[in-house]
Amino acid sequence: MARIIRSNQDSLTQLLRLGLVVLGAEKSQESDPLNQLISVIIGLGVALLLVLVIMTMAFMCVRKSYNRKLRAMKAAKEAQKTAAGVMPSAAAIPGTNMYNTER
Repeated sequence: MARIIRSNQDSLTQLLRLGLVVLGAEKSQESDPLNQLISVIIGLGVALLLVLVIMTMAFMCVRKSYNRKLRAMKAAKEAQKTAAGVMPSAAAIPGTNMYNTER
């Protein structure tokens, strides 16, 4: 399109009077393959980093939940050993997650 406008001097003069300042470069809008390859590699790197961050956060949450359940079970077993005759075995033990543990 720019080549057609530049070849017709009357149209170019009229467009310049109407406020056209720059017609743009003659190069096509496509980028060279090297820039496109670099952009794809950067995009894949960012996607991989995002997946790693999400998986790390999921692993940390699962680990915290597992450790919390493990501490609750250990506390429940210890409480049952020390006070076997004082408390019934089916009641929840205060300060633990006994009601959340799987039996």
